Amino acid sequence: MPIPMRGPALLWIVLLLFKIIQKSSLSMKPQWSRIFIGENVTLLCRNSPSNISFKWTHNGTVSPVTTSSWNIVNASFEDSGEYTCQHKNFRESKTVYLEVFSDWLLLQASAEAIEGKPLLLRCHGWKDRNVYKVTYYKNGQALKYWYENHNISIPSVTTQDSGTYHCSGILWKLPYTSEPLNITVIKAPQSKYYQLQYFIPLLVVILFAADTWLFISTQRQKDKKLLNPHPKPRPQKG
Repeated sequence: MPIPMRGPALLWIVLLLFKIIQKSSLSMKPQWSRIFIGENVTLLCRNSPSNISFKWTHNGTVSPVTTSSWNIVNASFEDSGEYTCQHKNFRESKTVYLEVFSDWLLLQASAEAIEGKPLLLRCHGWKDRNVYKVTYYKNGQALKYWYENHNISIPSVTTQDSGTYHCSGILWKLPYTSEPLNITVIKAPQSKYYQLQYFIPLLVVILFAADTWLFISTQRQKDKKLLNPHPKPRPQKG
């Protein structure tokens, strides 16, 4: 007699499939991947509850941090590098890069430059000082000028926005120029498990239907036994 799969078995199968396709999501707050020495940044591991243990790595080394966020306070050069996070029910996150600089002026960009996504550029002064007469450059050509500092926002980047950017401005009445930043616009990455996200709901429906059919079939057989606990013997043909 087949034993019907009840709720826990179905839930276990669904959770297993979600673990295969679902990635932990890693982001930064503030969103800038380039910061000055002495500044603070928080790494956030999302897509999962915050009351469980997390695995963090920095430059391939497992960190003692086990919370859903990693606060980097008074950043030093040693904090530069690659970061990942992982919740036990999901795959490891994509790699996030952090660069720590010591300079007077720093061109910052928001996260990765992914085709179709917004991109923000900021000409950032040391110790958050005001920067005046700011000019943004792309591939050595002036792109935008403001007397007072403003960010550049590109609502939807394309491959045409790839290039080498830098900015210049007046800080403490002296002219400064930032280090260049190479920006390469990439296509949105598509996971090899991309199609599974459409297959899982269908699989859940099929499993639920099979589970329900097995339960009804088993229940009917039990009901027959209850209605006729002592069936009449069939005489053998002689």
